Amino acid sequence: MLVSCSLSRKLMIAVLLAVALSCPAAAEQPPRIKVVEVIGSGNIHGQDAATARDLAISYGLVLAVHGVVADLISLDTQVQNFQTLNETLYNHTDQFVGNYKVLAESVSGNTYRVMIQATVLVDTIFQRLSDICVTQTQKSLPSILFLIAEQNLEDAKPKYEWGQGLNRSSIFSKKAMAEEMKEKGFSIIDYETMMQDSNEDFSVFRQDMEDSEVVNLGARLKADVVIVGKSVAQKSPNIMEESTGSFQGHLTARALSTETGAEIASTVQTFTVMNRDDLVGSKEALTGAGILAGKELSSQIASVWLEKDNTLQKLKIFVEGTRHLGNFVSFKRILNGFPGVKQMKTSEVKANEATLIVVFNGNAEKLAETLMSQSFDSFEIKLHETSEDSVRLELLSR
Repeated sequence: MLVSCSLSRKLMIAVLLAVALSCPAAAEQPPRIKVVEVIGSGNIHGQDAATARDLAISYGLVLAVHGVVADLISLDTQVQNFQTLNETLYNHTDQFVGNYKVLAESVSGNTYRVMIQATVLVDTIFQRLSDICVTQTQKSLPSILFLIAEQNLEDAKPKYEWGQGLNRSSIFSKKAMAEEMKEKGFSIIDYETMMQDSNEDFSVFRQDMEDSEVVNLGARLKADVVIVGKSVAQKSPNIMEESTGSFQGHLTARALSTETGAEIASTVQTFTVMNRDDLVGSKEALTGAGILAGKELSSQIASVWLEKDNTLQKLKIFVEGTRHLGNFVSFKRILNGFPGVKQMKTSEVKANEATLIVVFNGNAEKLAETLMSQSFDSFEIKLHETSEDSVRLELLSR
């Protein structure tokens, strides 16, 4: 049975312990960030301009965080989970903005406006979205096949689920990785079920395969990505309590695209746990390493996949007049439902202007024609320019 989104208290404690005791074998990749420029505003009550300025900054930081959220999840997902996003992210922008500076500020009547440059922590937002089970719902995340060899304490040699002499025993690290990535919106291919449904003889695949063979097997099983790796459980000295054993789960994994054969993600994880029972402790160590690896690979693969070129046209829409946020949100919602629009995300947000990246079944001219033929309730579109791969337009309030 799949692990629910709400982790048990025991598992949560184990995860926290792993973070404290883990010893990565490779240097970590720098976290992804995004620098954006946004405008925030606040109303001046009486002569209290200072409070209005603080409100303007707060509003601007919400816009900065929202811009990254819009890159990671679809508009429909945002609408369905708006209350959760508001309570978890938008009310706590200090947790997701590394730093910011006020580039300019101005008072117009009783309105205080600031232009802010903010450094938004993309990976931190992605992880929080995963933690609250608000994940990418567009059909853009790939299908995953796992080929993980695992050696537990009682195993004389690693266990496999493929090739000759395959082992049906549970691969704890692989199961944890699969459950973690499925919760984040990935489609998981069950190797054994695929073998039973196919007339091909998959036993000819060796247990220790070259990358080209791994990619071949993944393609034959209709996987977009194959995650191949090894995990091992070891008992380590415990200086804290003699009657309790200390166990470490080590996992190394790489993700290969079956389309190109290229490595698109990798991770090395170590999870440490203490338990009086050797078998239970080693299982928890392998499971913990799998959870950590699943989180890391989900982030890396999703980032690569959402940027992946395909046979459709990837076009830019430069949208002016975004200061009226309600119009901009309505425009994006309607655009996302247009026939031929397969994917849409916000690429950049500036003062009163934003850049959208749209994967569209057609060229920029066709997209412009589709936009101009659409009727909007609260605003109209003024088309400024159309080039080979971009459209520039302006949203004008009615």
